[in-house]
Amino acid sequence: MSNTPPDRSQSSVPINPMDLLEKLTQLTQAITLQQTQMVAMQNTTLANPQPVTQYVAITDGSIHPNPIDVKMNGTNYTFWYQAVEMYVKGRERMKHLTWVPPPPDKTHPGFQKWEVDDVVVKGWLINSLEPRLRSKYIRHPTARDVWQALATTFYDGSDEAQVFVLNRRVSHLKQDGKTVEEFYDELQGLWQEIDFRSPNPMVCACDIEMFNNFIQKTRVYTFLDGLDDRLDNIRAQVLQMSPFPSLEQAYAHVRRESNRQDIMMKNGQETVVNSVAMATRGYKPREVNFNTDKFSNFKDKSKLKCSHCGGTRHTREQCFEIVGYPEWWKNTKKKQQNDTNRGRASMVVTGGNKAEMGHVVEPNGNRDSEGPKLAASSLAAAAAHTGNISTDASGSGEKIGNSAQGSPHERDNWPWY
Repeated sequence: MSNTPPDRSQSSVPINPMDLLEKLTQLTQAITLQQTQMVAMQNTTLANPQPVTQYVAITDGSIHPNPIDVKMNGTNYTFWYQAVEMYVKGRERMKHLTWVPPPPDKTHPGFQKWEVDDVVVKGWLINSLEPRLRSKYIRHPTARDVWQALATTFYDGSDEAQVFVLNRRVSHLKQDGKTVEEFYDELQGLWQEIDFRSPNPMVCACDIEMFNNFIQKTRVYTFLDGLDDRLDNIRAQVLQMSPFPSLEQAYAHVRRESNRQDIMMKNGQETVVNSVAMATRGYKPREVNFNTDKFSNFKDKSKLKCSHCGGTRHTREQCFEIVGYPEWWKNTKKKQQNDTNRGRASMVVTGGNKAEMGHVVEPNGNRDSEGPKLAASSLAAAAAHTGNISTDASGSGEKIGNSAQGSPHERDNWPWY
């Protein structure tokens, strides 16, 4: 067996020049297509550039990764100032804005740590500005320099003209159809701006408390005065409260009343809408047609007269004296008779001064001798109808039958019933 390897050069298939040329052509076309697509993408990017957000990624990510949410745009400096101050104070870095205590010397071992912290605070300030303002303040060397530059540019201090304008806006501000929440929030924003520009000048704690209470009461008056007329009732109720409410308490009372009115008004509007919808769908109230067969038997009986009894509203064929009285007629007559008996019995006087009972005073001042007879006849008439009253021989009515033995709950046994 021979160990000589076979000659592969002799067994290989010869390459066709035409096939090689075709493959090169395909590769060239693929490269050209890819280059064309890349050029088109570059042209599209140049024609429609995307905005670049200038966000400086300098934060103390290990402890406080969230940046300041409020963005200073040049018109909200006061609000931005308060938000940044809370943010920096909450992270114990306020000394980098006030330099109290002052920073260490550059040769001090702790300067490098202070410089790192200062860069972090500076990044907070820069990131809290709108993109158009960042490039103007990023070149300041320290956070304090950025802080002071912003104050110089956007804060005009205790400018009396600004304080005057704010107070004037408060005095002219009205609810004017806005919700109570919107009206109250707008007032609070103006008052906070005034407090920031005109702080409490008092020093003593008692004076500060008295001044704050006075300001609170004045602001309650302003808030109530600006409400719409539909809240007049709750306005009067708040003014009558004792002790006088704070601004927050007054706002809570007014807001609850406003919500109640809104709910009632909404329910009323839904009722009106439902009524309109029913009318739109062709709903009509039911009408009674008196021309139908149900009402055709009704006749005018006012001109009828009975030839037998002489009564009205019926004829001889319908006269009860001929055809007989129905059961309901007997019950009606019995009730009328009982009412008549009670009316007569109420005229009888029982108790009181027996000597004066039944006497009639004549114009000449003498007593009528027929008085006792009239009284006796009245008692007799009552006894005839009720059977519960008896008189003595003189007819004075001194003894009242069985009334003394009757029960006060048995009303029919008493003559005046």
